[in-house]
Amino acid sequence: MSIVLSNSKFKITDNLVTEYLKLNLKNSKSFFVLNDEQNGNQYDEEEDIKKDFYILLNSNYGINFNMGNSRRPSSLYKKLDYVLNEFKIKYDIDKTIIPNIQYKIDIYILYKIISICEKYVSYNQYIIEVDKGKGFYTIDINNFLKKIDNSQSHIIFKLKQIINFIKNYNDLWLKHIDVEYINVKKLAEELKLKSDKNNPIIEFLPPPIFETKLISKNKIDLLDRISSGERQLIR
Repeated sequence: MSIVLSNSKFKITDNLVTEYLKLNLKNSKSFFVLNDEQNGNQYDEEEDIKKDFYILLNSNYGINFNMGNSRRPSSLYKKLDYVLNEFKIKYDIDKTIIPNIQYKIDIYILYKIISICEKYVSYNQYIIEVDKGKGFYTIDINNFLKKIDNSQSHIIFKLKQIINFIKNYNDLWLKHIDVEYINVKKLAEELKLKSDKNNPIIEFLPPPIFETKLISKNKIDLLDRISSGERQLIR
C-alpha cells in the first residue's frame, strides 16, 4: 500500500487506479487467560474482550495470545500492564486515549511485542520467567526498547505504524477515521508531509488494527479484481 500512497497516480493495472482507501476495524487478537489457581478463560468475542481486557491486564492473570507465526508455543505472560505502560511512555503516547478503539491498540501493542520476542531468536532473551516454577513469563521491556531504539528493521514496522497513528491521531486520522471513503490523493499529500528519509511513508500507513481496502473511482474494491501477483506488488 505504501506504493499507492507514495504515488497517488500509481496504476495497479492499465485500467485500475486507486481513488479511495476504506478502513475497516479488525476484530481484536483473541487470547487465553490463566491465574495461579488454574482458573482460566478463552476470549474470542469482541464484546467480552472490550469489557474485560483492562480488568485482566491489571490482575494476576497470565495472558496467552493465540499466535499463528511463532516458532515456539506461546507462553502465559504477566505484568503486561507494566510492559504496556513503559512502551507508551517511551514513545510519548501514554497520554492519548482514542475513543472506542484504545483497547484494540493496546492489545495489538502487547501482542506484537510478545510475537517479536517469541518469533525472532535475537529477541528471545527478552522473555523472562516470573513466579518461578509456575510457568508464567513477562517481557524485559526496558532492554527490548533499547534493542529497537532507532532500528530500521522490518520487524518493528507495525509497531511504528501504531505509534505514528496515535501520535498523529488528532491532526491527521481523526478527520479520516469515520469517513467511509478516504481520498487517496489528499491522504498521500498529508503523509508525505509527515515522512522523511529517516521516517519513510510505510511507517505512517494505517496500523494493523485496520483492514485497508483500495477502492476505485466507481467504488469497486480493487483487490477483488487483480491477480495475487499484482496484490503482492502493492502490499
